[in-house]
Amino acid sequence: MNSLALSTPQGTYTANSRNVFVSSSSSNVYLSHPTNASAMLSYVIPNPSAHSDNDLLIKNETKLKRISLLEYNWNGNGAYPLPQAIIDYIAQMLPSLIRQPEIFPTASDSIQLEYEKENGDYLEFEIFESSARLFQSMSDGYEKEEEIIPTKEKINEAVRMFYGV
Repeated sequence: MNSLALSTPQGTYTANSRNVFVSSSSSNVYLSHPTNASAMLSYVIPNPSAHSDNDLLIKNETKLKRISLLEYNWNGNGAYPLPQAIIDYIAQMLPSLIRQPEIFPTASDSIQLEYEKENGDYLEFEIFESSARLFQSMSDGYEKEEEIIPTKEKINEAVRMFYGV
């Protein structure tokens, strides 16, 4: 099987026809199995401890632009492009968030905003065109899931409570 390797100051990217591997000191390792490997290279997620909030905002804005370019079957499983309204809404909200999340497109016409602590505590907002869902899982076993209105105020309130600030 042919493969491609690319080394940059940001990290090493290796891809073959089925997988993309990303390794970097400033990003998490990401593994996927798309048919369009070049599209998946855009999903390198910054390591929050390695970047300033402004750097993370710029990376998130860039990621949203890349998400807006996704075409049919972007995940290799028949996913449709995400609605531009969701992308625009999140792009407008990002500068107002007290912490920048990790951002992921989903195959269910939504975008996830994720926060995770080193101890495994996890907070997720899944934003759809007409609704949103908050999911929280704590290392002590506590879990919470609820429908929310995804305003910057609601997200910031949940993030403050999550980080205890």
